[in-house]
Amino acid sequence: MTLGTLYGIGVGPGDPEWMTVKAVRLLSACRHVCVPKARDLADSIALEIARPHLRPDTVVHQTTFLMTLDKALLKQSHAQAAEEILAILRGGEDCCFLTLGDPMLYSTYVYLLRELRGIEPRVTVETVPGITAFSAAAALTNFPVGEGKQPVTIVPASDDFALFRRALDCGGTVVLMKTGKRLQKVLDELEQRGLIGQAVFVSHAGQPQQKIETNLRRLRGGAENLGYLSILIIQAGPGCDADGDAGILPACDADVSSACDADVSPAPEDMGPANASGNDKDAGKMFATHAGETPATHEGGTPSPRTKELP
Repeated sequence: MTLGTLYGIGVGPGDPEWMTVKAVRLLSACRHVCVPKARDLADSIALEIARPHLRPDTVVHQTTFLMTLDKALLKQSHAQAAEEILAILRGGEDCCFLTLGDPMLYSTYVYLLRELRGIEPRVTVETVPGITAFSAAAALTNFPVGEGKQPVTIVPASDDFALFRRALDCGGTVVLMKTGKRLQKVLDELEQRGLIGQAVFVSHAGQPQQKIETNLRRLRGGAENLGYLSILIIQAGPGCDADGDAGILPACDADVSSACDADVSPAPEDMGPANASGNDKDAGKMFATHAGETPATHEGGTPSPRTKELP
C-alpha cells in the first residue's frame, strides 16, 4: 500500500499574500485540505487565509481539536484527528494540513504529527514553514526582534507568571504569545518594571480586524477579548548579569512547571525532523544545514531523505 504525503503548511498570521510560494503551489496541486477547529461551530481562520489559493475542487476536511485540560480527552482528540487524516493518506492521496503562523510553533500540528508517527511510522511528512505572528508584528511596527548578542525569549502567557517574569529578568527581547484574558495583568507587570514604554502590541496581524498599538497604556480597560490572537514584543533591557551581558532563559524546570506545557514542543526523540520517515534511530540527533537547499544534510554529512514534490 502506497501512502500519500502529509504536507503541514503554515499559512502565516493573517494576510494571504504572506504565504510562501511553496505553500501556494502545494495547495493549488493538492485536492484534500484539513483544517483544525477548536470547536465544532468555530470557523477556521487558517482556512480563510488559504482560501484564495485553493483549487476549485478542493475537499475541505474540518478536524476537531478539543480545548480542554483533560489529558485523556486531549489524547483521544488528537488520535481521532490523526486517524481521519490517515484515512486519506492510506487511499494513496496527499493531504495539506493548515495551521496559523508556523506549523512548529505552538501549533495543533505538533500534536497531530506525534500521533501520526505513533500510529503509522511509515508516513511521509513535509512541513512548510510560515511567517510567525511575532515576525509579522515586528514588521508591522518596525520593532527589532534580535539585536547584537542579546537573547530572544518566546514565552506563552500563563496564569502563573513565573516564566514571563524570568524572561523579563534575563533581558533582551521577550515575545509574549497567547495573551488572551491576561492582557491587563501583563500591562500591570510591565508598568511596575518601567517597561511599558519599551513594548509594542499587535493583535490579528494581517487580518481585517488588525490592531496595532505602540502606546500600551491605551490598552487599559479594553475589551476582555482584546488579547486574543495578540503578540507583545518587549525590549527588556540588558538583563540580569552585572557585566551587561544578557542572561539566557533556562529550560523549564520544577520551579515553573505549571507555566510550561510539556506537550507544546515535542522532544527530539519523539519527533525527529519534520520530513523524516520516523524510523531512524538517531532522528533526535539530526539537524539541517543550508536549510531549503539541495541536498540538506544530517549530522555527519549524510544526505537527508527527500520527500516527494507535487508537480
